[in-house]
Amino acid sequence: MSLVITVNGKATQLPEDHVTLSELLTHLQLDTKHRVIEMNGVIYQSQHFDATVIPSKAVIEIVQFVGGG
Repeated sequence: MSLVITVNGKATQLPEDHVTLSELLTHLQLDTKHRVIEMNGVIYQSQHFDATVIPSKAVIEIVQFVGGG
């Protein structure tokens, strides 16, 4: 069974139905450094990525912080 979600406005299908936020980032080939994820209106920081399971039809925005001067 697969999981269908929306990531940064784009429909995305994942091969499994039990996926954490960390596994999503790995699937998308993104690291967790300097990122937060908004899922269904709730903000998750990286320390919660391993334990947070993505529900079906979730709407996710992945944000990366960029420093500069």
